[in-house]
Amino acid sequence: MPTTTAAIIGAGTTLGISPDGTTYTTIGEVYDVKPPHVSMSHVEATHYTSPAFYKEYLAGWLDGGEIEFALNYVTASYATLKTDIDARTAYHFKVTLPDTHTWIATGFLTDFSTDVPNQGKVDAKVKIKVTGQPAYA
Repeated sequence: MPTTTAAIIGAGTTLGISPDGTTYTTIGEVYDVKPPHVSMSHVEATHYTSPAFYKEYLAGWLDGGEIEFALNYVTASYATLKTDIDARTAYHFKVTLPDTHTWIATGFLTDFSTDVPNQGKVDAKVKIKVTGQPAYA
């Protein structure tokens, strides 16, 4: 009997934005989302007697990374995002996966670009710099 995978597809994923982290407004027609990419720096701690001449490291600071997403040009969503980047204010963002798990993070919009191809749909790409610790639940 073939093995059944537990994988899911992204259809149904939503991205919400909130000024206070309680009520989220869904950003319309998002078609690609990359949740926070968490990384950790490292600090070299090598010394004269490090074993076997191998470098030694300490765990450093964690970085919440960025949330990246792309959306179809929809006037209401586009206008909201443009206002948000101009405000230079941190917002709360929630990525909800189809299985209802979420990534929640606070961040600033840092990149907002629009593509207007000659033959194709108009869309926008957005980057959010996460500040603090993102939560996955």
